[in-house]
Amino acid sequence: MTFAKLAGADPTDAPAAAAGLPPVDGVDLRGLLMPGGNRTSPRTRIIIGDTKNGDMAAGDTYVGGIITSDGWKLLRGHLGNPFWQGPLFPNRSAYPAGSLVCSPACLFNVRDDPHELEDVAKGHPDIVAALMKEVEALQAGVWNPNRGNVTDGLACKVGLGANRGFWGPFLE
Repeated sequence: MTFAKLAGADPTDAPAAAAGLPPVDGVDLRGLLMPGGNRTSPRTRIIIGDTKNGDMAAGDTYVGGIITSDGWKLLRGHLGNPFWQGPLFPNRSAYPAGSLVCSPACLFNVRDDPHELEDVAKGHPDIVAALMKEVEALQAGVWNPNRGNVTDGLACKVGLGANRGFWGPFLE
């Protein structure tokens, strides 16, 4: 959105809108970049997307969590292979941690704990409840297209063929 606006282009995707697809998800951040602009980001939340089975090609779109502008990060579900990166990555300086099960949710204060080492969900049930309510509302509005299945490789075929190497619409 920002670069389209800087270039004077209309960020509206008319063919997608005509096909009934959701509008472009973007925010104009020119104010953060331009002299004299508004230095307050219009974003107060970052939505963390995931797939229920961990497979981008065939997984159901899933809101895996949310990060708030006041420093809270909520994760939900079973997160496979979380790890902490070393100072130079990828160079074998990662520290594997197995898996993280956030059931119903894990909560981190990323301002006080930027490495997300301490799950503070039990100490902040009110914050967990409010963020889970928001995540569930977001989940209800998720656009979840048919991406084919893992065995037919449709997503890869479309990505490498019609979309010239880019993930994109998987609908025929």
